[in-house]
Amino acid sequence: MMLSDDFGVTWRISGFVTDWYNCPNEVQAVEFSNGDIFVNARSLWTHRIGAFSRDGGETFSEPFKLKHIQNPLTGCQGSTVIHK
Repeated sequence: MMLSDDFGVTWRISGFVTDWYNCPNEVQAVEFSNGDIFVNARSLWTHRIGAFSRDGGETFSEPFKLKHIQNPLTGCQGSTVIHK
């Protein structure tokens, strides 16, 4: 993923959400008001993958299954929305 700390003037590569078994891809991210980031990603299997960053995207937690969000084997791009 790419991060910008200056509203898109410059960009840099973020930390990685690495999981060679599930192969997360088509990642969608949301930033909470405290600066934490949550990512929701497609996987190779029948569930989506999630991970958190508590340092603004520099590093991410170990990915985990989002057991209640199904992912069709034929693939489906998903979105993450935060309501304030």
